[in-house]
Amino acid sequence: MTARSHALLFLLLGVTPLAAQDLEDLCAGAGRLAVGQWAAYRVDGFGGVRVDTRYAIVGRESVEGEEPVEGQEPVESEDQYWLELELPGGMMMQMLIPSYPFPPESVRRVVAKIGDGPAMEYPEEMAVSMGRQGQNLSEPLLKACNESETVGWETVTVPAGTFHALRVKAILAGGDEKDIWLSKDVPFGIIRMTEEPEGTGLVLLDHGTDATSSITETPQKMGEPGPG
Repeated sequence: MTARSHALLFLLLGVTPLAAQDLEDLCAGAGRLAVGQWAAYRVDGFGGVRVDTRYAIVGRESVEGEEPVEGQEPVESEDQYWLELELPGGMMMQMLIPSYPFPPESVRRVVAKIGDGPAMEYPEEMAVSMGRQGQNLSEPLLKACNESETVGWETVTVPAGTFHALRVKAILAGGDEKDIWLSKDVPFGIIRMTEEPEGTGLVLLDHGTDATSSITETPQKMGEPGPG
C-alpha cells in the first residue's frame, strides 16, 4: 500500500496518521512497567457508589517458560511483574502479570490479604477469575489501544493535576461506550474515563514511583494448613 493510500485509509476512518501514531506511542509507554510505579483512582459506579483504589507495580520475578511442544525450540524464561490492587474492604490483591495491558487468562498466580488476616496464594485454576479484578484499567487500555475511535488531544484537569491527554472512544465488554483520556506522564496511561449518560467512570487522584509491597509476609497456599 502506498503512502497516499495509507493517508486515504486514515481519513476514511476519521483518524489522522499523526493521531494514530500518538495513540501507538501512548500505548507503548503505558506498557513499559517499572517496579515502584503507582496510580490512585476514584471510581464512580452505578447508584452513586464511590470507591478509591490504587494500582502499583511492587515486584518483578523471572518465570520459566512453558514446556516446549515437540519439535519446537524451548521457551526462555521471562520477567513478569507483580501488580498490586488496593480494593474495598481492606483487601490487597497481587497478581503476577506478563505485560500491561494483560488478558485475564494470562494470570497464573494471585495472592490476597484481607485486613489482619493471613496472606493467601490461590490455586492456579482460580487465578484467571480473580485476575479479572485487575481489568478495571487493563481492559479499557486494551480496547483504547486496539479498538477505539480517536477524538483528539485535550487539556484535562483531574485531582492529580492538569494533563495534555489524548481522548478516545472505546466499546468495552457488555457494549458500554467509554470516553478514555490517555497521557504519557502517568503510570498505566489512563487519567480519566467516563460513560454517558450514566456518569460512571474514574479519575486519577495521584501517582508516583515509590510503591512497595503491602504484603510483607510469606503467603500460605490455599488448602494447606497454616503454621502451627
